[in-house]
Amino acid sequence: MGEQVFFVINGQELVLDKVLVEFDDTPIFFVCKNDGDFFISACVDLEDERYVVTKVSLSRLSKMLHGKITMRELIMQTNKYWDIIPGEDVEQDIVVEKNIDEIPLNALPYEQAYFKVATKDLADYVEKVDMILYSEDGWENEMVRGNVDYP
Repeated sequence: MGEQVFFVINGQELVLDKVLVEFDDTPIFFVCKNDGDFFISACVDLEDERYVVTKVSLSRLSKMLHGKITMRELIMQTNKYWDIIPGEDVEQDIVVEKNIDEIPLNALPYEQAYFKVATKDLADYVEKVDMILYSEDGWENEMVRGNVDYP
């Protein structure tokens, strides 16, 4: 799979890493990345095409993939998000940084919605994320960023 630039935030290109949930071939819950940083994106309006994007730690992404935290908890774990309305191409997207308190809760995954690994492809992705997380470089990068979650 070639790297598809999905969003540009603050001049940084976010490439699509993995579609976790789709509806009618449209990604509605997916992971993007940029230079070792991971982002979770949710389509909050299919008709008018609008997305919310938050930066996530690799350890929290892994917890969500393993069903230890909900999809909503992963999105809400930060203090800001980006509200994105796509344009004709990524350079024409309308990207607005907002406080997490402004996020449209009714458009997010349900409060008790846990991610379920439903295909071999998704199981392979979970394994890939865990390999990065538990590799020496992964732990080191998480520690440097201060993103390691303790139970």
